[in-house]
Amino acid sequence: MAGHNGLKDVAAQLGGPGFWRLRIGIGHPGDRNLVADYVLNSPSPSDRELIEEALARCMDVSRLLLDGEMQAAMLKLHTGS
Repeated sequence: MAGHNGLKDVAAQLGGPGFWRLRIGIGHPGDRNLVADYVLNSPSPSDRELIEEALARCMDVSRLLLDGEMQAAMLKLHTGS
């Protein structure tokens, strides 16, 4: 399962990896040896703004997700339509 160890625990608690998740990318520092510090440190102000915008878009489609309208939610999330 792509992701981090926390996702393995979620899958174990739910009985398998058959669940929807929302992935929000955070970029990459350019050197794999720097990844741990990159993801564990606080984001820059500009990155924080991008994260907040992504979360706001996610909230905009939350009703569609809860209603099981996954395709419509993905379309709206990725295109704004």
